[in-house]
Formats: sequence, C-alpha cells, structure tokens
Amino acid sequence: MDPRMLLKTGFSPEEGARFGQASPRRPHVLIAEDDDEFRRLLASSFEEAGFAVSDCPDGSRLFTKTAGSVLDRTKPKVDLIVSDIRMPGYTGIEFLTRLNDFQWRIPIILITAFGDSETHARALEMGAFAILDKPFEIDGLVRLARQALGGSYFNRHSEEEFKE
Repeated sequence: MDPRMLLKTGFSPEEGARFGQASPRRPHVLIAEDDDEFRRLLASSFEEAGFAVSDCPDGSRLFTKTAGSVLDRTKPKVDLIVSDIRMPGYTGIEFLTRLNDFQWRIPIILITAFGDSETHARALEMGAFAILDKPFEIDGLVRLARQALGGSYFNRHSEEEFKE
C-alpha cells in the first residue's frame, strides 16, 4: 500500500512518518495573557485552527520562552506571538521593545482591554503586526495570525494545510 494513502485514511502524522512521509510543521503561536480562562480559550481556538500552541501568564515568562525559542535549537520555534498589553512582568509594549532591542523578528499581535489611539500608534510604530481591543472576535484574531505569518510561514508551507 502507498504510504500516502495511510495518511489519508486517518493515521496520525507520527504514524505516517514511520512510512517515510514527513508531515509539515504546524505554525507555532505563543500566547501571553494573564487571565487564565481567556488564555485557555485563545489556546483552544488556535489549536482548533491548526496551530501548535504554547502559553504563559506574564511578560517575564513570555520573554524567557521567546528567548528559548530563538537561542535554543532544541526548543520549538515560535512563529508568532499574541500578547496582552497589561500583564505582570513586562507589559506587551515593554516586551515589544525587548524584541526590537535583540532584533528578533517574530510577528506580534497585541491585545488589550485598555487601548487608546496613542497606545495603538506606538505599538504599530514599534513593529506590532496589529493591536486589537477586547472584546474582539477570536476568529478575526486567527485570521490576523494567518496574515501575519503569510510573509514568513505560509511561503514555506501551503496555507491550505492549516485551514479549518
């Protein structure tokens, strides 16, 4: 039997890999949000949309996980960051400043319940892909995430592989 048929008949990518079929790496989003319930909701939504997800509850751990992704090749590479602006440790804006200081080029979407035009303008000037005010539609956030990855991730992989 052709191994490609196994993948089409319900075998997992790991099982298919045993037959010489490599599966594409899913885009990895790192979510930083101090509200546990909302963070879980975002993580679940991104997983359902085909993303690999990791998360953290504050800016300090966001920085640590991002640094690990960039500097340690044994850790999963982060392709996109979704971060709240107001949270313990570093704020989303402070984190964006650190990204720029280290010249780490990872797309970031900021979310906030306290957005004003000055904060929006500053975040975009600093290189945020987008900033969304809460409440927002999660499907819209997922679409924005795909757009943010369009120039980097989806050029290497077929976007069709990750659609719902």
